[in-house]
Amino acid sequence: MKTGKKIKCRLYQGFTRALLPFLPYREPELLHCMDDVIHTLQKNGKRRVMLVTDKGIRSLGLTVQLENLLQKSDIACTVYDDTVANPTSDNVEEARQIYLQNHCEALIAFGGGSAMDCAKAVGARIACPDKPLAKMEGVIEVRKDIPLLVAIPTTAGTGSETTLAAVIVDSETHHKYAINDFHLIPRYAVLAPEVTVGLPKHLTATTGMDALTHAIEVYIGRSRTKETKLAAERAVKLIFENLEIAYTDGENLDARRNMLHAAYLAGTAFSKSYVGYIHAVAHSLGGQYGIPHGLANAVLLPHVLKAYGSHAEKPLAELSKAVGLSDHQASEKEAAEHIITHIEKMNAWLQIPSKLKGIRKADIPPLAKHADAEGNPLYPVPVLWDAKDLEKLYDLVYDEESTIEKQNIETIISQQKHYFASGATHPYEARMDALVKLENAIKQHEREIYAALQVDLGKSETESFMCEIGLVQAEINWMKKNLKKLMKNRSVKTPLAQFASDSFQSPSPYGTVLIMSPWNYPILLTLEPLVDALAAGNTVVLKPSAYSPTTSAVIQMLLEEIYPPEYVCVVTGGRSENQALLHQHFDKIFFTGSVSVGKEVMRCASEHLTPVALELGGKSPCIVEKSCKIELAAKRIVFGKFINCGQTCVAPDYIVCDKSIHEKLVSAIQQEIVKQFGAQPLQNTDYGKIINERHYYRLLGLMDTEKIAFGGNSDALACRIEPTVMTGVTWNDAVMQEEIFGPILPILTYDDLDTVLAEIESRPRPLALYCFTENKAVKERVLSYCRFGGGCINDCIIHLATSEMPFGGVGESGMGCYHGRYGFEEFTHLRSIVDKKTWIDLDARYQPYTSEKLKLMRESMI
Repeated sequence: MKTGKKIKCRLYQGFTRALLPFLPYREPELLHCMDDVIHTLQKNGKRRVMLVTDKGIRSLGLTVQLENLLQKSDIACTVYDDTVANPTSDNVEEARQIYLQNHCEALIAFGGGSAMDCAKAVGARIACPDKPLAKMEGVIEVRKDIPLLVAIPTTAGTGSETTLAAVIVDSETHHKYAINDFHLIPRYAVLAPEVTVGLPKHLTATTGMDALTHAIEVYIGRSRTKETKLAAERAVKLIFENLEIAYTDGENLDARRNMLHAAYLAGTAFSKSYVGYIHAVAHSLGGQYGIPHGLANAVLLPHVLKAYGSHAEKPLAELSKAVGLSDHQASEKEAAEHIITHIEKMNAWLQIPSKLKGIRKADIPPLAKHADAEGNPLYPVPVLWDAKDLEKLYDLVYDEESTIEKQNIETIISQQKHYFASGATHPYEARMDALVKLENAIKQHEREIYAALQVDLGKSETESFMCEIGLVQAEINWMKKNLKKLMKNRSVKTPLAQFASDSFQSPSPYGTVLIMSPWNYPILLTLEPLVDALAAGNTVVLKPSAYSPTTSAVIQMLLEEIYPPEYVCVVTGGRSENQALLHQHFDKIFFTGSVSVGKEVMRCASEHLTPVALELGGKSPCIVEKSCKIELAAKRIVFGKFINCGQTCVAPDYIVCDKSIHEKLVSAIQQEIVKQFGAQPLQNTDYGKIINERHYYRLLGLMDTEKIAFGGNSDALACRIEPTVMTGVTWNDAVMQEEIFGPILPILTYDDLDTVLAEIESRPRPLALYCFTENKAVKERVLSYCRFGGGCINDCIIHLATSEMPFGGVGESGMGCYHGRYGFEEFTHLRSIVDKKTWIDLDARYQPYTSEKLKLMRESMI
């Protein structure tokens, strides 16, 4: 950094430090349980609140106690749970509108730093309705009181419950920036360790290291005071002593309590003494690639401490000795090395990588400029760096083996567009050849596919064929039989006014399309859309899920054998690759997955006005009416619900049954579970597993042990949960708040069918609906009243297993459809063509207009 700039930075930091004793810092009032929240709201006269959280926290059931207490206390609660890992300006504006529409009077931030950042920014926009978020970037740009804010941290460490900062990603530019203002400090903070018990291990690890980063950056910074130095020191000691315990034993309340206290201390310290370049770099990575903030900080921490070198040796050595890592005889260099080595060992033990996947080499210079703009002159770092110096930090964590760099997405898409423009994919022969190659490759690699599905999802060979391979082969066969007819022009009637001409629809492929598939049926939901896209004459980029890596690898191997990358290319990887793909200009995007990611896909597609097909999900109801054949209904429901361990987008999510048959139905379902899966389903080798630890613990969080009527056992090591039936469930239970996507079957009852249909219809449109009844009037009532994607009468899920009918959602469960002709059309633009003849030309449409011409038009057009 140039000398002049260094002087300006140090003068600014010195001035800021001198002002510290006079600035209006305050700490939130600490609360210790959810009852305290209710009393606090009542004391402040707040009767309508907005709960800001995310779907992960809500799905774990962590907010249930608070929501129930609010309801019992007659405090209206509006929930906003669409916050994403790096909250965006769109998140803030959406939540603000909901807050205003529901006349809320206070905010409760429930979750990690993202929920708190979102809630703070919502408060800022409510306080300053005429000031865009982007204009609040920097220091003291809010300047007005925000609504009363209660912060409830659920992570191993965020500190945001006590800080004056909100960090937001601009939805358009992806620039991540901080809003710093004393008015953003929450009025109350709830340090309740019990709400952190369900936190998955990886989040315990990364959020704990996030808190450690706060404390260490304060300690080695040049604006620390006696107060902040002591707070940071205590925080580091608590984290060193408790993080590994909380990681190993998530239910250890003492460790959880100590981690919350450490995060609070670190947050309080950095509010007054600020952080450093680790945060500046982490913010830019979060904005550009969506890398979680805690993960980025954890990876960067040891690298940056080493890069500071001798400039940070003295405070690091002092800290190392203060927390007992080094004895007082050690030299400064030795003691500093001790603490850096200890952090590296902690990261390794916590399974945190030493590099970050997804960083693109070409992005590093602009990222460094963003970090430079954020960090200078605000952050009182041990040594000042400019953008060129900061580039070296990105190089330290840049993974040269990153999938995104190797695959060079922009080049792939350019090659595909060129290949499509050559016309190579258009002829019937080329399309048919592509289908035949895929058919033969699936047969040739069938054993590898079975093995991969067994590894990723524990699927048996029978289930893998029935629900994946067999359905793909059926789609290929249907397409081969009908392709020639689908490609033909489709004649339509020509109005008399257009005499003489022929009118027809001309099928035309979109061009280069992106297919993004999920992990639950990785073969079916990747290859079936591929069949339709190839039949329609497109080039295709496929992005299978990172959650089913073994199957994704088989898909990649299989397709690379038969197609050149300019025709079909498989891009593997995770969120970074998803983001990189979504910011490219495709001609069509076909996405299957969650609603939250579907929104992001649609938002990104809108930048290029790219058409999308979204195959999402939702809570698909299963109505069991009293006239049904109970034993047969139970048999079919158990099949549909528990196949693939319930990880099916069209699985019956919950049952609503007539109260008069409730006991018989529950008994029949229990008997069917034993018949189909055995008395000990966890010992059944044909019964699959939950995709990963995160989803396993999410599902456990949805179970209310007092309402389990059957099942409920699980195996954490194998990620398996046996078929579980819950009774006595209400619409307000945690298990009813979002799609379950697992082997848990809640059963509700009803007295009046119309009432329950109204309840279903008041909720987001489901992807599927099932009704078991022998009453024709009931069938007609359900079909005429309810809106949903598709479904069955007296069966479950089988409506998707045909190429003769379209499969897709409506409303919140998606848009667009596929299978057979509908799949061909989903990847095809039907051009309307009028072929006007030249042997005659009627003058009626040409000027000058006369009364005779008008009369002729009336007669020919009406």
